[in-house]
Amino acid sequence: MLDRTPRKLTPQQQALQALGRQAIAQMELRLTITKLERQKLRYQQAEAKLRASDQQVVDLLEGMTDGFFALDQQGRFTFVNRRAGEILQQLPEALLGKAIEENLDEMLGSAFGQEYRKAIAQQSSISVETFSKPLARWLEVRTFPVYGGLSVFIHDITNRKTIEAALRYQQEQTERLLLNVLPQPILARLKQEEGIIADSFAEATVLFADLVGFTALAGQISASDLVSLLNRIFSAFDQLTEKYGLEKIKTIGDAYLIVGGVPLPRPDHAEAIANIALEMQQAIKQFTTPQGELLSLCIGINTGAVVAGVIGTKKFSYDLWGDTVNVASRMQPNTPADSIQVTKATYQQLQDQYLFEERGFISVKGKGAMKTYLLISKKPDA
Repeated sequence: MLDRTPRKLTPQQQALQALGRQAIAQMELRLTITKLERQKLRYQQAEAKLRASDQQVVDLLEGMTDGFFALDQQGRFTFVNRRAGEILQQLPEALLGKAIEENLDEMLGSAFGQEYRKAIAQQSSISVETFSKPLARWLEVRTFPVYGGLSVFIHDITNRKTIEAALRYQQEQTERLLLNVLPQPILARLKQEEGIIADSFAEATVLFADLVGFTALAGQISASDLVSLLNRIFSAFDQLTEKYGLEKIKTIGDAYLIVGGVPLPRPDHAEAIANIALEMQQAIKQFTTPQGELLSLCIGINTGAVVAGVIGTKKFSYDLWGDTVNVASRMQPNTPADSIQVTKATYQQLQDQYLFEERGFISVKGKGAMKTYLLISKKPDA
């Protein structure tokens, strides 16, 4: 049998064994330290790259022409670039750590404030154009959720808004000028259509008004007084035209031409023309010549089919054509002073509601004898 009893080491052998174990432990420790140093170096290199990357991001944000700031989950500023500070008129350093809610509505406007609170609650993106009263600037504000907070970009759009407002003003002025010569429905069509705009109307009522004795008056007063008087008279007629929803076609010297039922058809075109004719007779009594003499009107009215359209390529004009227009224009010269003469066609439209005086037959150029009536007033029970 083998002797398995361990041999007892001598003190010298025990000392050598202990030194061996210590040497192994020291080697293992050196290996561990080496690993840790290598790991630390890697961490330092990664940290350096991260810092460099962060600095690149900061440099990028600082170089932006738009303002940018970042908010944490509590709505506090964690970063504000230089441009954002300029727009908000505060030092970026002074904003860091502050809550945006402190002056949100005042600084960026209530419109942004409402959307901002929604974006925070719902972690959503928003884009808002808002006017800041304290800054007196228009701002476009866009936000994007990032890790529970928000990244906010601010673009100053004041110049754009100013230009847009100026363009709108010019467009409104241009449209207002065009509306002085063209009816609104025709202007709308002219914007959309090319070519000729012309329409036929089966029934409309045309009115010609002329100042009595105006030719003689023109030789007695200065040009400026003459134009001033006409301007005041026609301005009063323009107000009546607008009141009754009629269309002023043009003025020819001291003659004033309007139509009912054009360019928008209406069933009461003859009534509207009768009403304005009666009121024009009252309105003219407010005006006198420089010598203090009262002015009066001769008014001719006819009802029938007309053609209306736009003529001209540089100076637009909306005009009327047709036999109805010609007869109305020839009614007026045959009308007694301070009277309203209508054709039989107009009389038939209005006889149940208005009082007339039968004038009989008159000679009308190109038409021969025509029966006409003088419009007196509206019937009391009409």
